[in-house]
Amino acid sequence: MLDPLAILFLLGLGLHAQAQNSSALINSLNGAGLTSLASALQRANGTQEGQSLINQLTSGNHTVFAPNNQAFDAPGVSSATNNSQDLANILAYHVLHGNFVNSSINSSTLDSGVLPNVTLGHTLLTNSSLVQLEGNKPQVIAWSRNDSNGQIYFLNQNPQVNVVNTTDFGNGLLVATVDGVLKPPGNVSTVLAQNNLTGVMGLLNMVNVPGFYPNGTNATAILRGSWVS
Repeated sequence: MLDPLAILFLLGLGLHAQAQNSSALINSLNGAGLTSLASALQRANGTQEGQSLINQLTSGNHTVFAPNNQAFDAPGVSSATNNSQDLANILAYHVLHGNFVNSSINSSTLDSGVLPNVTLGHTLLTNSSLVQLEGNKPQVIAWSRNDSNGQIYFLNQNPQVNVVNTTDFGNGLLVATVDGVLKPPGNVSTVLAQNNLTGVMGLLNMVNVPGFYPNGTNATAILRGSWVS
């Protein structure tokens, strides 16, 4: 049986390591010019959800849709992020389980379907007041690439939010800078219906997205145009 003092010591080491990893993440974001996001993460760290989010980010194997500084300055965003709890939920919607890298190109290219194909991923947003998905699954986010200009953008966002660039932060953490703060939808049916993709609901039910990638790696589902009604 471990001595209580030894247990406290080990817990202290774990907390110290988490604090170091958190500081390294914040410093990396600041170094990439994402200072508003770094500040937002620090504010969200005052909540249980925010702490869980940062701990998962520092463990690697995630994809982050990182709003740039201009995105945080957009009208309506500051009021929506004033509350630390709301801020933590919004940030959780910007983080995906798994590293969505298109390794056939390079280690810092975001994997994406090309219209009419769509890529779906489950985020870290699980707050029951914002997520109404079957089986208590986390909220879904959807994006695609316009073949005519190569622009990757997100479905169900008004105004449109686009991917600006992507960076490999190492440790399986892919950071895709975006030009807007993403707003969570009501549910996956809402996302598909608002983008005329209701025909893929049967496919989602069959494959149970994202249950077919239990290790969380390369977690991408491509919905082929033949499923679009």
